[in-house]
Amino acid sequence: MNMKMLSLKDRPRERIKELGVEALSDVELIAVILGSGTKDMDVITLANYICTKYSIQGLKDLSYYELIKIPGIKAAKACNIIATFEMVKRSLKNNSLKISFNNSKDVFEYLKADFYNERKEKLVILYLDSKLRLIRKNNYNSYNPDSVNVPIRNIVEEALKLNTSSIIIAHNHPSDDVTASNADKEVTRVLSTTLKSIGISLEEHLIIGNDKYFSFAENGLLFLEEEYDYLGDIL
Repeated sequence: MNMKMLSLKDRPRERIKELGVEALSDVELIAVILGSGTKDMDVITLANYICTKYSIQGLKDLSYYELIKIPGIKAAKACNIIATFEMVKRSLKNNSLKISFNNSKDVFEYLKADFYNERKEKLVILYLDSKLRLIRKNNYNSYNPDSVNVPIRNIVEEALKLNTSSIIIAHNHPSDDVTASNADKEVTRVLSTTLKSIGISLEEHLIIGNDKYFSFAENGLLFLEEEYDYLGDIL
């Protein structure tokens, strides 16, 4: 059953015209994306089933092959769902030429789109000049959903090649718990000390969740009193 067969009050598209998209429930938003139901379920019933089982947050994390396993979802609807969330992800991206990394919130706002819909841990490195302007952004993806290696040797080599003054790193916790683990703290300490030994500062390390972050800088976990020479071991 498609939306034209629903009563006027049950047509989400008509409600958008009359009340604005903000008035729609999660179920109605999913119904608009789906466009039609099946021979056994009208579009609202199908949308309600999907929303109850997965929620919008869960729906965005599903792959194409996971989506087409849902009763009533075939190729076209699966593609519509994936394309919708990808469009949201791209709309969140900022123009690096306009960004100013004045504080941790600025960094989070710039990077949050990079981690949107990520189901595994991912690392992003920002190489900055002396005025904290972006020179280059590098991504490192992990095949392990629960951890990602910090390639300190590669980071140092790239920083020297780019004549970098400072670095910002960020990684995500797909669980949405942005608490810093002992491993997170240790790798931050090693990287910060290693960079300092070659005249480069680690300005920030963010752990990013869906809509929140933990800042090592704000929590005083970047700069240590002790000095360690890790460079020889790493390089």
